[in-house]
Amino acid sequence: MSTSNKISRRGFLSGIGVGTCGAALHTAGYGGSGMMAYGMPNMFGALTPNQSVFILVNFSGGCSYNIAPIFHGAYRDRNPTISYGADTSLPVSLEQGLHPSLTYLKTLFDEGSLALFNEVGVPNQSRSHDEATVQWHRGYPMGGNSEGGWAARLTSQAASIFAGISLGGTNELIRGGTNPPRSFGDLNNFGEDRFKWSDERTEWLRITRENLIAQSSTAASGNVDFIRNSMNNVERSVKIIQEETARPLPTIANPFINQGFSNACRDAAKLIAAPSLGVRFIYLQMGGFDTHSGERARLTDLLDDVNSGLRSLVQTVQALGRWNDVMVATMSEFCRTFENGSQGTDHGEEAPLMLMGGSVAGRVVNAAPTAAKIQASGSFLYGYAVDFRQIYKEVVAQMGFDAEAIFPASSFTPLGLFK
Repeated sequence: MSTSNKISRRGFLSGIGVGTCGAALHTAGYGGSGMMAYGMPNMFGALTPNQSVFILVNFSGGCSYNIAPIFHGAYRDRNPTISYGADTSLPVSLEQGLHPSLTYLKTLFDEGSLALFNEVGVPNQSRSHDEATVQWHRGYPMGGNSEGGWAARLTSQAASIFAGISLGGTNELIRGGTNPPRSFGDLNNFGEDRFKWSDERTEWLRITRENLIAQSSTAASGNVDFIRNSMNNVERSVKIIQEETARPLPTIANPFINQGFSNACRDAAKLIAAPSLGVRFIYLQMGGFDTHSGERARLTDLLDDVNSGLRSLVQTVQALGRWNDVMVATMSEFCRTFENGSQGTDHGEEAPLMLMGGSVAGRVVNAAPTAAKIQASGSFLYGYAVDFRQIYKEVVAQMGFDAEAIFPASSFTPLGLFK
């Protein structure tokens, strides 16, 4: 960027919500947002010390119930080669444990800051990857209407234009609203596509440029200037994010390792360590959980990475003094069947879910499926006990948001998830 195009951070922040800059930033979240920038918040909205951050971790592909294996004979009879007993898993109750790879999550449970839920699902659960993911991301059952994703409804209530950040791609979760989460590749290079006059490499800039060009007439020279000025302002915002997240993270016992999920957790920690950005929601995703065969080895490899990344993230958040302000929840579009003939599992329904944080009332919230239910089931568990929206709704209410607007038409009895 030339010297003539440079702008001070203060000047940028004071003008971010007006004119061309606001328009560019609004479209940055995803490719179909349109030119609705003029309703954008006009500030980063720095956090006050007690404002919390919700991190959602998606185990994409449909995660096995063996993430929290059940000990009793009925479950193990249905999963003869891929299940775990009390001697090989990490017990959290007399009938259930955590997968043996999740050693740090077991530490959090023992410390009273991890809650485990059983039989979590949604009405009219789909067993299609795409449809089920949309169900979880919109926060509506199949056939229900929604206006975009529930994370977009959440960040529409927040002041900062960076209230929501997706480090796991663009999807239905972050679509819609007046201030949707922004989708970044990572905080080192912001993605994968080079923009023509930028030194940055970022999919975010590409999507924004395409929207601006598609919705502006290049016949008028003023619109050409509009596009150029808008993109320059977007690039300045990228610079500011990079500068705000460039400070060294605290030294911790188990540093981040240089690989996919751990890098995403590192970026989440950087965002939390930069309160001036006003981040309230972070989306992380790890794929590979569609374990139709050879589940035992594959799930071990995946959860080794999950354990390592989350351990470094939590330790960093604790070192920053923010553990009481951060809540980490898991999701997966569906659970899986009992063991098939290939030492794997197929598409099922209800699943375990975990919530962790310094303010979380850690415990096994509701019991694992009974032997009678397992024996009476067909190829998979069905008939959920907890609607996933019940959990997330209580989280966003704890954060001080209007939970009814985020998860409308969903009335639940509070579960008492916080201390």
